[in-house]
Amino acid sequence: MERMDELGEGKFRVRMLPLQFFHLSVTPVVILHVRSERIDGSAKLHLTCHEIALHGIPPEDSERFHLHLAGELVGTPGGHIRGSVLTRIETSVPNSLMFTPTSVLEIAGNALVTQILTVLNNAVERSLVNDYYVWCRRKNMEK
Repeated sequence: MERMDELGEGKFRVRMLPLQFFHLSVTPVVILHVRSERIDGSAKLHLTCHEIALHGIPPEDSERFHLHLAGELVGTPGGHIRGSVLTRIETSVPNSLMFTPTSVLEIAGNALVTQILTVLNNAVERSLVNDYYVWCRRKNMEK
């Protein structure tokens, strides 16, 4: 199974690697919106994400978790990327984790945020900027 699916119109479904947390295995899945533009010979990507599902836990627990991500990244012809991405996560403690110590929940939450950002960064570095350049070349050939 692919970890990233293009859903069309600049939307991508990104499946993270499963996180192990006590007896649970949780697989975060986000819907990433990407809009691109060309500025001074560089690709500028606008990223937003407001949808996340946590597979492996009851749906009512997954619904308590909200991810907000917004950023702008600029890819240069040399393949470098610069920019910033702001991330905010809101959640309440699910019933299944009610008796888990707060420090353990914070560690797990930080691990989840780090993983989400790492996967998004890797996806951008490996494919989104290059795919954008390929798309631009194809569009220019069609003209």
